Amino acid sequence: MNVQQLKDRSIEAWTWLIRQQKKLHTETVVGVHSEELERGRTRFLLTLSDYSEPLSVIAFETNKTESAFYGRIASGLNGIAPTPWFDWQDRDGGWVVVEEGGPFHSPATWSRLDLERVTERLAGVHSAWWGAEELKRIDLPKHPVVQSFDISTKANSSHPANQNSGGPQTGSLLSTMQSRGQAIPELMIAQVGFKMLKKLGGWPDLIEGVHLSALDHLLQEPAIMLQPLQHVPFTLLHGQPVSENWQINLMDKTQLVNWRNVCIGPAVCDLAIFIEDYIFWHTPRPDLHRTIPGSLEEMLVDGYLMNLGEHVALEGETRPGSSRHLRRHALPAAICWHTVSHWLPTFVNWFGRMPASRHSWEVIEDLNPESIKAWGLHELAAYRPVLGSIFHRFLNAYKLLINDQ
Repeated sequence: MNVQQLKDRSIEAWTWLIRQQKKLHTETVVGVHSEELERGRTRFLLTLSDYSEPLSVIAFETNKTESAFYGRIASGLNGIAPTPWFDWQDRDGGWVVVEEGGPFHSPATWSRLDLERVTERLAGVHSAWWGAEELKRIDLPKHPVVQSFDISTKANSSHPANQNSGGPQTGSLLSTMQSRGQAIPELMIAQVGFKMLKKLGGWPDLIEGVHLSALDHLLQEPAIMLQPLQHVPFTLLHGQPVSENWQINLMDKTQLVNWRNVCIGPAVCDLAIFIEDYIFWHTPRPDLHRTIPGSLEEMLVDGYLMNLGEHVALEGETRPGSSRHLRRHALPAAICWHTVSHWLPTFVNWFGRMPASRHSWEVIEDLNPESIKAWGLHELAAYRPVLGSIFHRFLNAYKLLINDQ
């Protein structure tokens, strides 16, 4: 049996697969139907000789990282990831078959109980691999923030402020890194986005002088946001746990899908992305705010840390990896890292497609969303209503980091 036989809906190949994966040793597939879905996925419906209802599986092309995840890790996550049936790799990518979880409801309909399930499952992924030695033996990429640790640490050790040269101590960590050819790729493109944003005078009512100052400070001294994350125990990260990648079906089974960005790093990097995506890019049910004491973000953080603490030791008041450290230091650092490494490069893409003068920017700012779309700036029109809240959250996280310096 080979992968092409499965793609070609070979009855013999699918019969072999269900006997291997479902332990249906006497069953025979008598019919295979396929249906193309969005995002390059295919649904296969398998009709069995002794079953009235067909079995449904999802197959998709993917990268080598996700294929390896399903081949070596997914089955050990207690159902958090879809159950893998088959994974195949070549040097360019892979092809994976997983069980289909059934119809699921959109994040806009999630209840408080659904959110509690999501934070519980996210904590379950992280606790399963929290500080595990086996992470060192798994061939998975490191999160960009982890790759940045070594570069920043090497540059920081040679920074004038950390050497007893007796001379004047001037220059930022960024300038030291650049002079020695020690660049953090994510921050190099972020620097381009910052310069474009600064040239345009910021973004009125959304990103103003105080935000630009904070961004500039973090770009010049990235250790401010890297150090709080550096000593948090590493774990398995999904990499992009946004709401669309969570599936809650009608039986309340909650799974995390699309593991193309799976990597190793500090757990709060996943948490920061999920919270930003859910709160700002979706419209939570109005009754959520009426039934939750305090803010929705506080509820999500509390639920996550409570579930994480049930499985791993979050001991001590201030030690790295403690509950207080994760909340007070590591999570704000992850929020700042995400803002700098994601949003500033996003601005490069946006601003690179529009006139670069401040006057043109002011004209665009006065346009309504439909007129902005007419310029071809669909993302800008869609994101503008929530970017102010995102950068307000960023500024609060930045202030927490600076107060702890």
